[in-house]
Amino acid sequence: MPKKKNASSLISELKRKTRRNYSSEEKIGIVIEGMRGEMTIADAILDRIVHSAHRINLKGESMRKKLRKKH
Repeated sequence: MPKKKNASSLISELKRKTRRNYSSEEKIGIVIEGMRGEMTIADAILDRIVHSAHRINLKGESMRKKLRKKH
């Protein structure tokens, strides 16, 4: 006869079996969806991202254009 599990172990097992892995894009989408209408938080996050960003200037034709010409 199988051993009975308590509610906590059943919940943990259920979470483990139904866990979903999200891509980075999906995670960002979930966060943005949750922040709709929260402009102060959205502005603060954007400021933080832009503040720590590095600008890289590239020269030459884009690879997309080059690849499109080949096909």
